[in-house]
Amino acid sequence: MSAKSRKTFGFISHPRIQFKYAILNSLFVSGVILLSNLLVVYRLRNYADSQSDIEMDTALLYNITDFTMQMGFLTFLVSFFITFISTIVITHRFVGPFISINRYVDSIINGKFDEGLNLRTSDEMHEIAGKLKTLGDRLKPTK
Repeated sequence: MSAKSRKTFGFISHPRIQFKYAILNSLFVSGVILLSNLLVVYRLRNYADSQSDIEMDTALLYNITDFTMQMGFLTFLVSFFITFISTIVITHRFVGPFISINRYVDSIINGKFDEGLNLRTSDEMHEIAGKLKTLGDRLKPTK
């Protein structure tokens, strides 16, 4: 991926991996929230149907369950969006160093030994990057 297209994508450094995990994570988190809300609605409606002997305001109870369902779907959408964005940011932190290392190894394969390997100093891959730089210096042909 060229530097220009990387600037265009921003945090999307490897779309196939990042979007796959973002969608799976978002569906899981949002699905759990939606199912818990639907369970509340089911229990409220079940309670309303079982209380036929006692005078109940079923209209009020059904209004409460409808409101709970609406809030459940709204919560599903909001949690899906928040989880999707946060997963993209988190996967960028994981995928970014691998892309930089891959680009550096490709430059060594193509005989360009002067290209740098830029990683954040807080990355866990920093030790491997140092060893790859040493390897590149040793493979560099001497004149």
